[in-house]
Amino acid sequence: MSFGRGEEQQARETADRLRELGLQPALVTDVNTARLKALITEQLAKGKDVPLEMFGAIQWTKAVIK
Repeated sequence: MSFGRGEEQQARETADRLRELGLQPALVTDVNTARLKALITEQLAKGKDVPLEMFGAIQWTKAVIK
């Protein structure tokens, strides 16, 4: 099953119900890469210190010559 952003409580409740039925659900959290990139970019633009190594990200400057 997939649950969207903001549905963490519903996912936990569903997993609990499945355990009651004798099943063994796994709760896995995944982050959309585009959303993560946007968050990192936003925080860097605000001058915040972002632990880029933790996310496997690098900061670079792009130069366009016309």
